[in-house]
Amino acid sequence: MNFFLPGLKLQTKWREKSAWKKRYELARTAYQRLLDPGVLGRRARRELRERYESLDPFGLKAEVERRLQPILAGATKVAPRPTGGCAPRGGLTPSPLHSTARRAFPRQRGY
Repeated sequence: MNFFLPGLKLQTKWREKSAWKKRYELARTAYQRLLDPGVLGRRARRELRERYESLDPFGLKAEVERRLQPILAGATKVAPRPTGGCAPRGGLTPSPLHSTARRAFPRQRGY
């Protein structure tokens, strides 16, 4: 559930001549939308509010960063590039369709 990052929701969409016009609600989090009257019961609303109050966005960010460090450390290890002069720059071999050699049968012009 999104407690911290507000997002826009499309309120209405209509057509004026050849263009579509859109009107959005004010930016709100999913948590704020769930707290609207009539969406949740009292008990669910209270549990959600308690969960929200127990969260610390800065603590959550630090925890995510701590857990990502081992993953990112493994991803930054780059395999050594092969040495040798077989392949041209870019590591791609030339396609026979794009070779610069003369063709056995020249292309026909479609007039």
